[in-house]
Amino acid sequence: MAPPCTLKMGPITNCTCPSNLYRLVAILIAWLGAIPTFIMEWIYFGILFKWNPLGWRFMSDFLSLIGNIEPWFSVVAWLVFPLNLLAAYYVYVLCSVQVARFFLFLENHRHEPKEGIFPRDLSDPDYFHWNARRYIKKFPAWLVKLTPFPWMRRSYIYNKLGAKIGKHVGNLDAWIDLEFVTIENGVAMGCQVAITSHYFTSKYLIVKSVHVGRECLVGERVRISPGTIMEENAVLLAKSVTKLDQHIKPGEIFGGNPAGLIKVREE
Repeated sequence: MAPPCTLKMGPITNCTCPSNLYRLVAILIAWLGAIPTFIMEWIYFGILFKWNPLGWRFMSDFLSLIGNIEPWFSVVAWLVFPLNLLAAYYVYVLCSVQVARFFLFLENHRHEPKEGIFPRDLSDPDYFHWNARRYIKKFPAWLVKLTPFPWMRRSYIYNKLGAKIGKHVGNLDAWIDLEFVTIENGVAMGCQVAITSHYFTSKYLIVKSVHVGRECLVGERVRISPGTIMEENAVLLAKSVTKLDQHIKPGEIFGGNPAGLIKVREE
């Protein structure tokens, strides 16, 4: 069964804004990422409407050139206008991701990401910076969720912002954390799979890495908990929930809530 259209699968970025400084960082990511798009649209509409208020030399030369092929140039320019909008969106996404990577680099240099059990108190530096990293990733991750094309949501955003997703991974309809997650090549996933490297209790945040080995099979609506290791060719049946730090060996088939061994796959 397909997930409801109102659910936006993709990177998990649930967090608390740790301070007003990071609200400013989020605004800067949105603003700086938009500047190349503004420039691109300025040039596009300047050419379309023969408008060059800044007196750019290359614009003047180009406008003189296309004056010889009017009105055909204007007709073609309006026909490709939808492609221009799509290009503007993708330029904005790509630039926002790169700006977020820059701020994420600064944040990681300030406080290195760690696994462990941390009190849910912003006075604790590990909990504070865990939220800070996720808040930095929130805007570009939201932009990517809006894309009508899958390649950005499949691996691009994850590999750029902290997770490691291999080739030919069927993670389009999954929620996946953006750090401490490694998924190797050829992993198949069903709809509404959730792979999380964090877990909340009433008082603590638990952060542990997750590893999904090569050519594993993850059924629909599976929940993979922090610390889970699936070795190659392992299987998790639909609606299974792994336990913290669960280890599934090569070829083993697990199912249930909590997940337990059912049998071993035959070679």
